[in-house]
Amino acid sequence: MRTFYALIKNNLRITIMHKPISFLLMTITPIIVLIIASKMVSYSTTFVNVGIVDGDKTRASEAITQIVDGLDGIKVFKMNENEVEANFQSNKINTALVISSGFQDGLLNNSIEHLVVKGNEEQNVYTLLQAILKNHLLNLRNLGKISGGGMLLYSRMR
Repeated sequence: MRTFYALIKNNLRITIMHKPISFLLMTITPIIVLIIASKMVSYSTTFVNVGIVDGDKTRASEAITQIVDGLDGIKVFKMNENEVEANFQSNKINTALVISSGFQDGLLNNSIEHLVVKGNEEQNVYTLLQAILKNHLLNLRNLGKISGGGMLLYSRMR
């Protein structure tokens, strides 16, 4: 171990004493490059902008809206159905969740129909929202099954 320590000490002394400029360039240059690179690379969080159209305005549609609104990394914009295409064109939203009238009644009758997730095919962000909502929608539908189609019992279960 002493031999190894003596070799390292000797090599450092030769490098620093006999070639000080070379030593400074070898140690300082990588540090400067790292500092410059870290300043040039910016870390920013981007949100997935989701437009929500709630045409049903029931407890089930409010639950879906609250689920999407509570997710990290998602910014929610409430809008009308006729504003959806304009917001896609202006890139204000990446995906849209359209809940049409009859959504809760469909859940009570064991179907998930009146909910549409729209998005741009190029961005493929809407598949993320579909995957997130899948289990929640199945849970709401199962509550509708258990309640036997009764609105009062369904409202109490939620």
